[in-house]
Amino acid sequence: MKKKVLRIAGLLTLVLAIFAISTAFTNKNNAAPSAKNSCTVIVKYSDGSLATDIKVSGDVCGGVSCIGNTGNVYTNKNGEVTVEWSEGCNLCYIYVKGTSHKDDYKNGKTYNFTL
Repeated sequence: MKKKVLRIAGLLTLVLAIFAISTAFTNKNNAAPSAKNSCTVIVKYSDGSLATDIKVSGDVCGGVSCIGNTGNVYTNKNGEVTVEWSEGCNLCYIYVKGTSHKDDYKNGKTYNFTL
């Protein structure tokens, strides 16, 4: 009985060692880059001046794997920022300085907001 357990343990160890060696040197750079959608957001003040360093983010929707937010990005000196989200998902909300704006935002489009 003891010999049988030792043989099974030895066989399992051999299988695990072969698996570890065969997967240790695989090239992980072959994965396709994740596709992104994006839109440009331009933020201005009510007097028409450009709003710099304004926090912008978005909420994605459209399915089980399309839940969450885009992360925070900040407008540049031109009042512009690019919001990115995963391909196959929709961007349903854009938050500008904490205020939500609901719409069906499209990839490649530009949206203007006034503070």
